[in-house]
Amino acid sequence: MIVTGEREAVFYFASNGEIEILKEFRVPDPFPERQRIRSVLKQKKNKIVREFNKDFLKEFKNLIHESSFDLIYIFSPEFMHKMIEGEIPADFKHKIKNYIAGDFCHTHPFEILKRIVYT
Repeated sequence: MIVTGEREAVFYFASNGEIEILKEFRVPDPFPERQRIRSVLKQKKNKIVREFNKDFLKEFKNLIHESSFDLIYIFSPEFMHKMIEGEIPADFKHKIKNYIAGDFCHTHPFEILKRIVYT
């Protein structure tokens, strides 16, 4: 399972009733709260997305070589879906079983698994 927010991701491996965190990372917020004005927000978002894309692709490629995946479930905010799908190598795209929109980064893994079972 790949679970992302705007600046963070958690990669889980679920099999035979067990779930394990394979990798997690977070891109830090480059600007303090007091600097949040419109132009800064746009620059910040672009920088964060570029940084997240770079980190996401690096971590995903590392996991491909370390683990074997039969199916991939993606849990991410809707606006992140195309970016994430675009970063997944072509030879793994056929393994994407389902995409579920939402921010589930701080959701317990068992609750995430329930969404797979009931969709």
